[in-house]
Amino acid sequence: KADNRMGGMLAPGCWDGWGEGGVTHQCEQCSEAYCDGCVAVHRRLAITKSHTLLPLGQSATGNTTAGAASGRCEAHKELLDMCCVDCCQVICRWCVTGAAHEGHRFKKLAEGMTQLKQHMHQLLGNVAAMQQPVVKSLQQHTQQDRA
Repeated sequence: KADNRMGGMLAPGCWDGWGEGGVTHQCEQCSEAYCDGCVAVHRRLAITKSHTLLPLGQSATGNTTAGAASGRCEAHKELLDMCCVDCCQVICRWCVTGAAHEGHRFKKLAEGMTQLKQHMHQLLGNVAAMQQPVVKSLQQHTQQDRA
């Protein structure tokens, strides 16, 4: 398995560590960093294919960015290793104690990503199971229209 470490941690958006060269892009909509393999998947999935994927460290305006792309919290300069379940944000250990996340639920980033990956695989399985009846129905309607 390729080492997709960014700032000492597995890239938050990397599903399986497919990329040989580590993290290469960030998604403007998801605010996640991806390796080349995950970028390819991100561009093919119906739900994310319209997202804007930029080279790591570049914003939509062409400016360089910090924060999630560097794997460090902009406010505390610490590794982004936690996620706020309530805000759906990747945060550092110091953000957990801040007022912005007071009373919120937290998970270690790796745990949250594992659960998200399992959920995504389940959803993809559901979509695949629904695809066959839809294709069959379309074929039937096409045949009826030709008749």
